[in-house]
Amino acid sequence: MITCRRWLFLAAASGALAAGQAQAQTQSPTASETMAVEAVIVTAQKRAQNVQDVPISLEVVEGQTIEALQVNNFDTLRNYVPNLQVQPSPGNYGVFIRGFGSGPQNNGFDQSVSLYVDGVYGGRIRQFMAPLFDIERVEVLRGPQGALFGKNTAAGAISIVTAGPTSTFQGQATGSYNFSRNGGELSGFISGPINDALSARLAVKYTDLGGYIENTATGTDDPSVVNLSARASLRFAPNDRFDVTAKLSFDDLSTRGKSGMQVSAANPVLRRTKASASPFGVREADDQSSYNASVTANLTIGEHVLTSVTGYSAFEDRVFAGGASGSPEDWLGTFRDSFEQWSQEIRLTSPEGRRFDYIVGAYWDTHDFAHYNASRYNLFGGTLNGQTHIDFAQDSTTWSVFGQGTFRITEALRLLGSLRWSDTEKDGQFRQSLDFGIPIATPRAFADSLDEETVDASATVQFDVAPRVMLYATYGEGSKAGGFVTNTRTITASQFKFGPESSKNYEAGLKSTLWDGRMLFNLTVFKTTFDDLQVAQFDPAATAFIIRNAASATSKGAEALLRVSPADGLNLSASVAYLDAKYDKFPNGNCLSTGAVPPPATCVQDLSGTVLPGASKWSGTFSADYSRPIASNLKLSLFGVVSFRSRYFTATDESPTYGVEDGWTKLDARIEVGDLADRWAVALVGRNITNTLSQSFSYLWTLSNPPVGVQFLDETRSISLEGRVRF
Repeated sequence: MITCRRWLFLAAASGALAAGQAQAQTQSPTASETMAVEAVIVTAQKRAQNVQDVPISLEVVEGQTIEALQVNNFDTLRNYVPNLQVQPSPGNYGVFIRGFGSGPQNNGFDQSVSLYVDGVYGGRIRQFMAPLFDIERVEVLRGPQGALFGKNTAAGAISIVTAGPTSTFQGQATGSYNFSRNGGELSGFISGPINDALSARLAVKYTDLGGYIENTATGTDDPSVVNLSARASLRFAPNDRFDVTAKLSFDDLSTRGKSGMQVSAANPVLRRTKASASPFGVREADDQSSYNASVTANLTIGEHVLTSVTGYSAFEDRVFAGGASGSPEDWLGTFRDSFEQWSQEIRLTSPEGRRFDYIVGAYWDTHDFAHYNASRYNLFGGTLNGQTHIDFAQDSTTWSVFGQGTFRITEALRLLGSLRWSDTEKDGQFRQSLDFGIPIATPRAFADSLDEETVDASATVQFDVAPRVMLYATYGEGSKAGGFVTNTRTITASQFKFGPESSKNYEAGLKSTLWDGRMLFNLTVFKTTFDDLQVAQFDPAATAFIIRNAASATSKGAEALLRVSPADGLNLSASVAYLDAKYDKFPNGNCLSTGAVPPPATCVQDLSGTVLPGASKWSGTFSADYSRPIASNLKLSLFGVVSFRSRYFTATDESPTYGVEDGWTKLDARIEVGDLADRWAVALVGRNITNTLSQSFSYLWTLSNPPVGVQFLDETRSISLEGRVRF
């Protein structure tokens, strides 16, 4: 790890170098900024549109915010998007919107909240687990997006747009030292034209951070990370009727230790220390390398635009994760994944603003996924010891065609409709074997396949009640294909395959721009229903997660956004969500926990009416951004964000002890001094300044006496010094 002194030097050098250059030049003060709230352009409907014109409940986190608050991953991003939840686990991540998503417990799960990076679909969050850097914006689309985004967006979609090549030469270098985690980050980009038709961009980020949990048994701070990411982009535009942009990224990600810790199942206490020796002498770790590429081409044909998006995504990972009893822990899970995906989308876009405009297209993807999971154990004082392993393989192919049209009845009244047909084929193979010792499950093998067709539709009415005030009402459908259980050693043949899920969304909203453009106010009310919701529930008797289709579930609530610019240089924002998410009918669920004692092996409970795990009644953010000159060539910038979430369950058994988070409020802030031309800056950045302890995922480990809880601690307080230079 780079020493503290060297990190401090690198973090300050960028700002000091640029300051010296600024002193050698005469800097004229910039003109006063407009007081209107800046328009945010999004591509949520495959067109470049002002977010205020899009009839979708849409939260946008801009690249400046991601950079300013050092938002490195989805764990941190969730703090700034109400009704977005992320659950980490030893081998995977789960993403949820409005209470719905696919848990992290099954490595083969396609996510109900799909990720898209530069238009390329990712059904597994590990495809795009790289740190967020050199980002233009992140669009979080709440609710089913079954038409234009299509595949597996039954609960919503997250679209990440990375920065592209520029027509003018520019660059940036940033260095930071994190005092809380005894390490830092270096990042930068360079972009500009190569000739009149070709431009390029190269962005790199290196991270070397210690952990935030002191492990007294190993003498380490967990989880520590060393990551290297790079992205190269080329844009070729020989004329105004044709352009093609190619992007290729590589990520090498390494984590040592985990944020999970053993707690008393009856009286758990979150803390920043643990005593967890390495199981069987193997340090807990997560190593991954990944490649992602996209080629997007636009050809103007008459007044139409033909767009092609070609995608490639691949990763390999290896994970060592301990169990949860004793020190050293008496269980070691070893995971190895290999994944490769190709995708192709073609769409034709009509000119906008006519009486009728439309988008039609087709989509195809195919992937191969292989998963290895070994479990080594030495349980109950050594009376049960050995090792088993699982080999799983899946290949999948999806075809779909889609279309969306907008009919303008009048200038103020519009009707939108969309339709998507999809066909998904999957083949899965599972084999569980004993390597040595005493078996904890009977060896078994399964193979199965599925072929499913779905049709998803949506209809929207949009009405401009005033020049900058729009009302809309939407009905939308979404779906996700079935699949196979990947890494549960005790499944039976009847449990190996699970069925598809489908969703319906009823939504009404207001989007308004008021006070001469100085205020935005948006309000959405919604009701989302799921049929055959795919649920991963931890079965204490089997000490494994079992996937089943819950009969039905509903979430309903409201989301509000207010942005206002009351004075020159001052911007205020508030985003708040209310959510009521429950199972409507789930007669054969696993029994919920009543405390420290696990339910009996045969316990089945009707979960109808119970709240969905991970769903908070209330969540929101409040932010303030203020910038003003403090000298002839200097400015002071202040940025603060307060985020909160109310009570939510972190365990699928909804334990009232180890499985619940009572809610939290966290404060992030940035204090920056730089020149008026924004060519250099030095900043102090704090996240979770009040050092609030919270957990996002938990479960009960029953292969010990007594059983213990496992809770995954969110990142604690982080204070960094940052230097930045732009040219």
